[in-house]
Amino acid sequence: MYATPVALSNGSNQVKYLARDLAGNTSNVGNQSFHVGPPDAPSFVEAQAGGTSAVVQWWPVTGATSYKVYYSTSPGVTTASSSFGPVTDPNATVTGLSGGTLYYFRVVASNAIGNSAISLLESFALTTATPPGTSATGTYMDISAGLGGIQTEAPVNIFFDSTNEKLLIVGQRNTNPLLIKCDLTGSDCQHVDISANQAASSGQTPQAAIDVINSKLIVVGRNNNNERKLSLFRCNIDGTECVHKDISSGQGPGSGRTPKVIIDYIFKKVLVVAHNLANENKISLYRCDLNITNCAHLDVSAGQSSNTELSISLLIDYVNSKLLVVSHFASNNGKPSLIRCELDGTSCLHIDVSANQGNNSGWHPNAVIDLPNNKLLIVTKNIANNGKPSLFRCNLDGSNCIHSDISAGQGTDSGLRPTLIVDTNNLKLLVTTRNFQNGNKPSLFRCNKDGSNCIHSDLSANRGIESGLLPSSILDTKHGKLYVVSPQYSGSATPGLFIW
Repeated sequence: MYATPVALSNGSNQVKYLARDLAGNTSNVGNQSFHVGPPDAPSFVEAQAGGTSAVVQWWPVTGATSYKVYYSTSPGVTTASSSFGPVTDPNATVTGLSGGTLYYFRVVASNAIGNSAISLLESFALTTATPPGTSATGTYMDISAGLGGIQTEAPVNIFFDSTNEKLLIVGQRNTNPLLIKCDLTGSDCQHVDISANQAASSGQTPQAAIDVINSKLIVVGRNNNNERKLSLFRCNIDGTECVHKDISSGQGPGSGRTPKVIIDYIFKKVLVVAHNLANENKISLYRCDLNITNCAHLDVSAGQSSNTELSISLLIDYVNSKLLVVSHFASNNGKPSLIRCELDGTSCLHIDVSANQGNNSGWHPNAVIDLPNNKLLIVTKNIANNGKPSLFRCNLDGSNCIHSDISAGQGTDSGLRPTLIVDTNNLKLLVTTRNFQNGNKPSLFRCNKDGSNCIHSDLSANRGIESGLLPSSILDTKHGKLYVVSPQYSGSATPGLFIW
């Protein structure tokens, strides 16, 4: 019991508390985030455009009560540029723009004490009249940079380096991570070894994230030379000056399988989840400072046992300051499950988000947050529905989930390895898959945001069968295009880029 105020430092604070009645009974531990002083600048800004408008969204800033969007047709946006707002939600639709024009955007957060600095990250978007993924024909680019094939069992990661306007692809070669850098047109590709001189098999099934605060590329993988524990590679954004670190935090053999990594911009942490064979195959969280010091391990499984052969989807709900882990759990009959925790990995709860779909309806989940509508969207390969792609649309706390078959008439196993993008400006979902029924080519399912009115497109650009083994996708907002990258058997596992 406190009779005097609790001192908090400037910036973001997390306070845990409990209540006690007169009989001495205590409540469960509560948790609340507070911000002292003027708000921080938004650390992440993205924009999508079309026609004469652009949807700009950013992660909510703790302590902010309003936001203002600044924009220009030239890079280097300042508070002297044109503005839109203030708005109270962490998104805005900026109207009255010119068609066929590239715009740049930054955001300022405000509260009663004052304004933040303008966001460090500057986003850009082209007001194109043709929505991404709807071109009459697509383009294929060989992005192997002369290195040949890559491992086909390890999904690739695709990002934009908005500072240098480069396309970044992280994959696996010789069982270690590699980086391929290309122009945004898919040309002038270069191969960069980011293994930090580690031996082969030190970074299997690599997964990557970008730390925009420090302009660092963060890659995690399973290290077979260290009892399959978790390894992390931290590089400059261009793949130079990589360092390696064991972040297993005392966990035993097999504790770093199929990892996923994300950056927590509220508490400035690197968060990694992985299947932990050393802990009954449950999901573990490894939480480090952004400079990869002070790493700690937490069991975030909420008592659920998982399946190491299937992927995890990791994301942060910045609206409610929660860590969300979506996976296929053996203890939940292979249905899609949500683990929802505090950002420090405590107070984890398990929620079945299968919307009454059957056993094994949650294979290879990929999840995103539809921020304007505050919905959790999950796509899976639904074995209970013949391996077709399924959409599960829930509230951010995992409640009120609704299932939609988004296969658009495609047949058995048309939903292998799905990835999901929200095309906010056009109010569409873009789901890319490996389509067994179409010769293992990359497929696109373009639907309304509620999963209705889906249309299927073959994205192979005439590359032939087995050209889309493990497709990953991203929106190129500078050119108004959908990018899909995948290794291909039809090209000896050469990584290929499909632009639509």
